[in-house]
Amino acid sequence: ASIIGVYFKVLHYIYNGMIYLIKILLYKPLLLVRLKKLLAIHIVLLIFSCGTNSGSPNESLTNDDTDGISYNEPALIFVPDSFEIEVGDKFITTVYVMGPEKLRGISVTIEYDTTKLKIDFLNDGNFSSGANSVFFIDTLNSGLIDIVSVYMSNNTQSISNDISIAQVAFESISSGISQINFNQKSEMVDPDGNQIQIRHRGVGFINAE
Repeated sequence: ASIIGVYFKVLHYIYNGMIYLIKILLYKPLLLVRLKKLLAIHIVLLIFSCGTNSGSPNESLTNDDTDGISYNEPALIFVPDSFEIEVGDKFITTVYVMGPEKLRGISVTIEYDTTKLKIDFLNDGNFSSGANSVFFIDTLNSGLIDIVSVYMSNNTQSISNDISIAQVAFESISSGISQINFNQKSEMVDPDGNQIQIRHRGVGFINAE
């Protein structure tokens, strides 16, 4: 059974001292298992967008962004996805979904080599720019970055264009070649809770000297 269920209204989670406030209850259990897990072990970072917007965010990757490579869509990719660096250098990559249709929720797990890399910082992407969108990050499991994001807007229920999910910065801590990958458990759903097939999962390559 998938960890991503069906369409939901999302939790507004606020940590202040030891206070947790649920603002929006689940309508249906989309990402319920993952959310329960994150809440049980304490969310490392939550960004809750409280602004208003006039429509869905509009992004479009160019050939320069993808080095002219055509991917089977919808695809999860890193942009950029190749780095030639020195030990101690920091680099930033952005997680993108290319070519989704009616994307409402996404669960992404990124795998990385803790002997080669350490996390510097993480930011949300434009997918969580809706008026009531939610963005969760969990980095408590060594070598894994778990991201759960749900798009909620006053004007539209989903995204049907290229969209950034998160920005991840790493620091190189030892020499050699390593990769960052999307775990096979990464999933996407539409507003009705139907899974959207991910037809390509990109890989990031890092060569540190």
